[in-house]
Amino acid sequence: MLKKDNNLFKFATKETTQDSFFSWIINFYNVTDDKLYKNFSKEFLKTIMPKDLSDKVNDIKSIDITRQFCDIDILLTLNMKNNEQYYLIIENKTSSDLGPQQTKTIIYYTKLIHYLYNNKDKFKELSIDVDTINRKYEDKVYAVLIKTAIRNNDSDDRNKIINSINNLNENEIEYEYYQTSKNYIDGLSINQFLDKHIKFINTDDELLKITNVISKYKSLDILIESYYDSISFNLSNDSMLKNDDNNVDNIIKKGYLIENKTHFRTNKLCFKCFANELTTRDLDNINNQSISIKLDKLKLEFNDDINLVIVDTLNFKSGNYYDNKFEYDGDFWFEKIRETNSSNKIRYIFLFIKEVDAFRNQYYTFKGLYRFKDKNKINEETYNIWEKCKVSDNGTVSIKKKDIETYIEKEEIFHTKW
Repeated sequence: MLKKDNNLFKFATKETTQDSFFSWIINFYNVTDDKLYKNFSKEFLKTIMPKDLSDKVNDIKSIDITRQFCDIDILLTLNMKNNEQYYLIIENKTSSDLGPQQTKTIIYYTKLIHYLYNNKDKFKELSIDVDTINRKYEDKVYAVLIKTAIRNNDSDDRNKIINSINNLNENEIEYEYYQTSKNYIDGLSINQFLDKHIKFINTDDELLKITNVISKYKSLDILIESYYDSISFNLSNDSMLKNDDNNVDNIIKKGYLIENKTHFRTNKLCFKCFANELTTRDLDNINNQSISIKLDKLKLEFNDDINLVIVDTLNFKSGNYYDNKFEYDGDFWFEKIRETNSSNKIRYIFLFIKEVDAFRNQYYTFKGLYRFKDKNKINEETYNIWEKCKVSDNGTVSIKKKDIETYIEKEEIFHTKW
């Protein structure tokens, strides 16, 4: 229990931390004769490498690991037993998507090739054998994209790269990079080139393959076990949105939420099933978190005094007058109010608690339908007090308007004074 409660990767959430962890695993290939550790490194490499390169893992003599070279997260120089060298670019994403430089250089493939041929000085301090007269590099460089958080279909990232290459401008430096590799890539066709040289680990199924390898060796070290716990949690939390009864489409179709089991992510825009389409500005504010706002709501007015707010999320601020930070005492949620003179017309909320996983992804867990009970002053602070409605015995709560109206109208009979 202590290990899960005090997981290093809950605090070390930056992409550079994951870079270090991957480098640490790979370096077992160099520093130990222990079969278990070496096999772990080999299996990890085979899992992240494009197939043509993974078939050569047993022929590797040693691996040089370079961090943040030419904007590359991790560059592996694979020194082979026959004295050849191969190169693997590892682009690691925890909570962001591919940027323009990464798509325009095919995950830095064309940039590295360009430098290998034209900028020998950049490699002086590295162990890369730069021989531009006798050596061809296009078929020696490979890349892998590893996404542990914002994942999508393989075709999404592939299409972004293809579109970027097709729209390169002659005035861009990336266009110059591409010209160095153009004949090689065109000789294969862009799709065949991507199949051969680029590995996309950007789906649940692909990430699960890495998770399975790490699970197999997690008993070797507490760091390995901690990373396994973190990535497994992230994977299972995403699967709740995609693969089971709590995914967005099923929520919309079935019209109910399940307490402590329905999870939303802001980047999934799940709240669209409750409210009208958000404006572009709203989406930018939410996704970039440049301004904290409450998510759009659907208000059902039964009379002048009673409103139902379908979606309410915690720790988002609205303007300068409202700060909806909540505390829970086991019975009620206490909502701290900044503006003590403000009147509260919100009577019911579907309450979601914002949490943050080990990869700094925000998600919201459904806690149930809550009724406004009272406003109190505690230790010089003013709070709205929210009481849970006993809607069902199994935690399943309808989000259909007619069900909500029927329930609230019934409740109002018993709560005529607030």
